[in-house]
Order: sequence, then structure tokens, then C-alpha cells
Amino acid sequence: IKNGGLWKCPSDSIQRDDCGNDRYGTGIGYPISYSWTHYQASAPGQAFGVHAYYDADDSRPQAAVGAPAQTANLYELWTTVSYARYFSYWRWNQADIASPTWPTAPNYFTVNWCGTGDAKFSIGAHSGKTNFGFADGHVKTMDRLSMCRVVGANWDGSRPNYLHWSEAYK
Repeated sequence: IKNGGLWKCPSDSIQRDDCGNDRYGTGIGYPISYSWTHYQASAPGQAFGVHAYYDADDSRPQAAVGAPAQTANLYELWTTVSYARYFSYWRWNQADIASPTWPTAPNYFTVNWCGTGDAKFSIGAHSGKTNFGFADGHVKTMDRLSMCRVVGANWDGSRPNYLHWSEAYK
């Protein structure tokens, strides 16, 4: 990528941190403010996105995405640990993207990364709305809580689910 700034949302103010473990003198590379929906065949109730992370699975082929204009495959995830020299951080459980227990920017929660409570996580947002990229190439700003119905910490299996690759859930 010629311009790494393309991957950073101007509203994303979360500082990236590689914990000083930079063996190659490259720093973080550049911040990444976006993530891909996750697919894992062995976890259909949680990893029902489009893109595979683990070697055991392939991403869903374009022909398998039954309703591309209704299938979000990119979303804003603002976190300390998402940068080019490492990787675009992701959520294994896709319900986290729509869960009311996850904070919407500018709010965030913290976890231990390089020290105590120093990593921040938030679903990116602009005036309470999140930008989503869809499998057909369009982008739409939406209330992330409307992407799928979350009960407890998981998707309840109902329709619509705009994060699911299958047309059956639209």
C-alpha cells in the first residue's frame, strides 16, 4: 500500500502500541481502524462472517455470499493492537460487533497488553453510527446494534443478520 493512512479513520484516536518489541525498527507501520468479519466453519454460531483467519478454513467465496448488498464484511474496530506491522485485529465472535455490552466510540474498555489496563477496544463510530463495508462494494453508516440480534453474548439465530454470509439470514 502506497499510503498507509488509507487504513486509519481520522476519528480513531486510540494510540497503537507494540510494547517496544520492534525487532525491525519499523514501529507499528501504520494504524488500522478497520476489520473484516470472521468466518470459521467449525463455529457457525459465532464466526459467521466472510473472511477466514485460520489456515484450516478458506474465506467464503464470492458466489457463496447470497446477498452481497446485505452482507457487511468490513467494520470499524478501534484498538491498541491493530496495526500494519502486526495485523488487522478482529473479533472471533461476530456478535461482539452488534453487542450492547461492547462500547461504541468514543467509549472503550481496557485489557492488559503491555502493562495493566493499557489496551483500548471500541467499535468505531461517528455520532453513534458505525461505517460498514458491504460485499457488493458499497459503504453504509448504520447503528451497529441493528446488524444482528444479540442475546447474552451471542447471536440468537434470528433474521436479519447483516454480518452473516448466508442469504438465509437476510
